[in-house]
Amino acid sequence: MLGYLIWHGEGRPRAVLERRLIGGAWFLVLEVWGSQRRLSRRVKRGLQAMAEHGIRRWIMDPEWPKIWRDGLPQVDEQALRRALLPRLLDWLAEHEGLYLGGAVVELSAPWADQPVWEAARVISRRCRYLRLRMENADALRDDLWRRYGIAAGGEGTAALQVCFGEPVGDAPALLLGPGCGQRQKAEYAVPETVAEKLATYPVTSQLVAALWECGVLKTGEIRPKSLDFHA
Repeated sequence: MLGYLIWHGEGRPRAVLERRLIGGAWFLVLEVWGSQRRLSRRVKRGLQAMAEHGIRRWIMDPEWPKIWRDGLPQVDEQALRRALLPRLLDWLAEHEGLYLGGAVVELSAPWADQPVWEAARVISRRCRYLRLRMENADALRDDLWRRYGIAAGGEGTAALQVCFGEPVGDAPALLLGPGCGQRQKAEYAVPETVAEKLATYPVTSQLVAALWECGVLKTGEIRPKSLDFHA
């Protein structure tokens, strides 16, 4: 089970900790009202209780204060974003005019592991040149040549960086690595049947990632709505 943290800045100081069914999945929710100054002890006790119930990762309401975020592992969106890579590239083409058919795309990562191979294959179906910036990429280069006839390289400035690590240079970047959801904001559309079950809960990218991870949402049901591409 995952944790869900909600803060309301107004009202009598109080805190509620309870299990809730949100969008078709169960969460342990800590919901608090009142000023930060008067809530610190209640929040600390609530987080301790959540940890005692086995909570190790949290979804945080957009308004959840930064001072209470430190040290709390958030639901990471990297697995969802990698699964949605074809749709994200299509979204960039449609909304940012980033057509990759004749462009150089740079794929960077610490090393060429399985997720990097999968991303390289997705990108290779859409671009003309794919430049690899990572350790141990020889086998991946051979695979791309055999499958798609792409010689991984390409001169000139990349039109796009797809990054499993830190971006390098000035080219626009699509982040797929750890913490990508916090560093590059995205919004997703979900089916109305799921959106109705969410009621008053905002459809944040973290919540979408959690529902996808729990099996409530399928990859094909999630559509990109926006991406903070120029951040």
